[in-house]
Amino acid sequence: MRLDIGSLMFNMTTDIGGTPSWGTDLGQGEGYKFNFENFESFLTAMLYCKTNEKVWCPLGKGGGRQDDYDYVLASQFQKIYANDIEVPDAKFVLLIVKQLSSASNNHIGRRSLKYSPRIELNGFKYNEDCYKKIQNTLGLNDNSAWFVYEINTQNQDELHFRIIIADKNKSLHFHSTDERKSFVNSLILKEDETEVVKFKGLLSWFVRQLRINNDLENGIKTSGHGYKGESIRKLYEDFRTYNGFTLDCNIQSGYNKCSSKANYIHVTNTGINIRPLFESKDVNYLYLDLYNTSINGYSDLLTKKYFIKDLDLFSSEKPNSKLRELFRDYKLLIFGLSNSLNNDLPVDGNLDKGSFSRCGINVILYGVPGSGKSYTIDHDYVHAGEAESIRLVFHPDYTYSDFVGQIRPIMKDGEARYDFVPGPFTNILKMAYQNPSKKYYLVIEEINRGNAASIFGDIFQLLDRETDHSKDNYQWSKYCIYNENIAKVIFDDPKHVIEIPSNLGLLATMNTSDQNVFTLDTAFQRRWDLRQITNTFDKTDLESKELAEQNILDTSISWEKFIKEINKAILANNVGLTSAEDKRLGTHFLLKDDLILENDRETGITEEERISRKLHNQKFAEKVIKYLWDDAFKFNRPKAFRSNYKDLESLINAFMQAQKNARFNIFIDDITNALNDVAGENNDNTGNDGDED
Repeated sequence: MRLDIGSLMFNMTTDIGGTPSWGTDLGQGEGYKFNFENFESFLTAMLYCKTNEKVWCPLGKGGGRQDDYDYVLASQFQKIYANDIEVPDAKFVLLIVKQLSSASNNHIGRRSLKYSPRIELNGFKYNEDCYKKIQNTLGLNDNSAWFVYEINTQNQDELHFRIIIADKNKSLHFHSTDERKSFVNSLILKEDETEVVKFKGLLSWFVRQLRINNDLENGIKTSGHGYKGESIRKLYEDFRTYNGFTLDCNIQSGYNKCSSKANYIHVTNTGINIRPLFESKDVNYLYLDLYNTSINGYSDLLTKKYFIKDLDLFSSEKPNSKLRELFRDYKLLIFGLSNSLNNDLPVDGNLDKGSFSRCGINVILYGVPGSGKSYTIDHDYVHAGEAESIRLVFHPDYTYSDFVGQIRPIMKDGEARYDFVPGPFTNILKMAYQNPSKKYYLVIEEINRGNAASIFGDIFQLLDRETDHSKDNYQWSKYCIYNENIAKVIFDDPKHVIEIPSNLGLLATMNTSDQNVFTLDTAFQRRWDLRQITNTFDKTDLESKELAEQNILDTSISWEKFIKEINKAILANNVGLTSAEDKRLGTHFLLKDDLILENDRETGITEEERISRKLHNQKFAEKVIKYLWDDAFKFNRPKAFRSNYKDLESLINAFMQAQKNARFNIFIDDITNALNDVAGENNDNTGNDGDED
């Protein structure tokens, strides 16, 4: 079941303080009947693990309002899993309570699931002990920021926690609960949907193609028709890359090839496969398989069958629980193998540089705000293979100590001592050394907003890479440095030399329109490859295509058309000391949701969703109109806006109070006429910034 956001989290604080609620309501509406997903199996498991021992839980404000609640059901689970990894020697108590009374007479009769660390069973806090053991199992420390977003049961006696690690190394602080909620939601959505939806697309393509090859469906066959390697890969290109791995397919002529295991989905060069199980010509099941590969402790996954009909591959619905189960099982094998391949560093520090993976590049991606620099990093680098990353942002107060590490007072065994606390560069460098078969990227957002030369310090020397392909140390740092603190963290030897290995790449972003920021000198820039991100929509990418074609609020003008005409006006307004080209609106300056108008008459949505959508309505004006007023046309506003608008407030109010295309009457005639003309040109899909045909 999905937990209330923020109800089970650690080291994620806000300005207003407070603690997690440690509970989730089990029903809404009249009678508060159970309405959460899979509640039958969840309650069955709780009944199976029911305990009659003495249970106590803090309830109500201050934890002492026991008389306001009834203890409905208490269960103790003795098989605990965190992200499918068994937590040794852990036990956990779940409690369902029913509200009997309250000062406001609200929510009487509602039942809630409680999982507080302060729950006691016979005087012992099993949950507090379990959370600590989960932390240790996942390699976290007392400062790590993490949260549980889902609790499920399996086999009636297993309790499974779905956990997202927000920051493995430090706690996180937010200005408000809304900011924290938005952050948590973004991580959950990313975890839940992006990859599993893509995985559903790959499986449905794979199974359908097998059926085509076996003459069970109409379509172009991919066996015996010149489809090999790259050519077949293009057919499922949108479904290939995931966070940490890339999948590929091999398809031959159907069921008669099954004995040779010629049909499969796999991670290249690992031997971890998803294979079809045929009955006659059709595929009825999928199963997981290891080919010339051994991973201890996962034999149960290799005996499971996944019935095609249960996976619901060919509907437009969101992935169901069975498909998610297959995806989790497959990832478990992939990362289980990855962990088994991780080699500890040699004691003497002598490294076989030829055994390291290759992604040793330094790249700065630059372009106008919203052109898709961070998006490109995620899709072209970090997610384009088996890669992990650490992301950070440079700013004027960011220092070498923040980047590399610093000496801090540490309490250990009751005594204060001063230890070196590694920063993100040292942490990812250590990860890269310890896992030579994996790829890592250090991603630096806004690199020119900090004093890069000062922040890098002696690390600057490591940015030169060896370019001789014939050498084992190709893509390693060409030169080395001595840094006692870094060397001690990585090698436990303060005299060991420091280099950037070939499996660690540095990626950075830079807005060309930024003012009052630090200049990257020539010596620094020449050690990086510069890549300009062109300000155009990628129509081969579904997300980018939908954004381009989305109309702005209730108007008939698409986001792509608006950008084209506004950027023409910006280029024509070459006033001031900055380049007008750098002031253009980026194609991804907004999200698609920021362009959609909330419909007050829509039913079936919660009040929270309605408020959120109304805020999105305002976002177009608050982001785009404000940017044009305050930045792009700051020195010559009459070139864009009608003269009767003297301040930003009246401008935004006029835009929001108007309807449909009249919203754009805030602009001068040249712009409004161009927008209205463009709105009717259905055949113009160039997506370019002000380029005329």
